[in-house]
Amino acid sequence: MFLVYLVSYMIPYQVIMIPQYLTMKELGLVNSHWALIFLEIFSPYGVFLMRQFFISISRELSEAARIDGCGEFAIFARIILPLAQPAIATLTIFCFSWVWNDFQAPLIYLNDDRLKTIPLGLAALNGEFASEFNLIMAGAVSSLLPVIAVFFAAQKYFISGLSVGAVKG
Repeated sequence: MFLVYLVSYMIPYQVIMIPQYLTMKELGLVNSHWALIFLEIFSPYGVFLMRQFFISISRELSEAARIDGCGEFAIFARIILPLAQPAIATLTIFCFSWVWNDFQAPLIYLNDDRLKTIPLGLAALNGEFASEFNLIMAGAVSSLLPVIAVFFAAQKYFISGLSVGAVKG
């Protein structure tokens, strides 16, 4: 099943663009930022990253918790999830920057001018005969600030991720 999911990552976006649009239209998500968010939340990259992280966690940790009387949910909530914070922070940074900087998906799913994203606004400033380079550069810098803020907010989890999965003894 995992292999089938990974193969879906190898399919070019242009192949699945129309069926994906029709699905979002059926769900009532066209002309909504939720369409952009859902596309990234369920991306194969996120599943791959989290799966690889969970595989790297030592089984001795969950076995010791089972011996101490923890159930599967308690093991996940008290041991696995706290250890997964670095991977979740990494995935959050990647997903946020991909959604924030995406050009094609907002162009497809957002029709209302009030919902347009910054990359679409910057592209609108670039005309055929004249371009507002000062506004484009100012917009590019201001577009970068939220990505930097999310990175600094999640930076401490990268450092704590160096000892993830380590078993003492």
